[in-house]
Amino acid sequence: MQIESGKKRFIRLIAGYSAACAVGIAYVIFYKTAGYGIPCIFHFITGLNCISCGVTRMLVYLLQGDIYDAYYTNRLLFITLPLFVFYIIKGSIQYVKNGKPSYSRTDKTVFIGFIVAAAIFGIVRNFDILLNWQIA
Repeated sequence: MQIESGKKRFIRLIAGYSAACAVGIAYVIFYKTAGYGIPCIFHFITGLNCISCGVTRMLVYLLQGDIYDAYYTNRLLFITLPLFVFYIIKGSIQYVKNGKPSYSRTDKTVFIGFIVAAAIFGIVRNFDILLNWQIA
């Protein structure tokens, strides 16, 4: 078994990110021309917003430079987006250097903190809907 070099891993990483960007751009073009995106099954079934409801609109608003509307479509992911970018870059550098990303105990604690914050956000963002539910 031949060990893959850092240069090959870098090229593979760039190819993967390029493909992801191409799919993302195609999706944004579809969203802007068709006027709708991928429906949220959770929202369809429950009428509640999941933690990722609004991400497509948030990214489109960001691409248009509309920070205000981007923030209000999904506050949690808008605020944590720089953190995600940091960890993507950190993991990518580790992958190119060592062949796999490595994360410290602090990184894992931050990730668990995000999961807890996302769970709280998922409940809080639906308070107005939950408080108005009536049992028939």
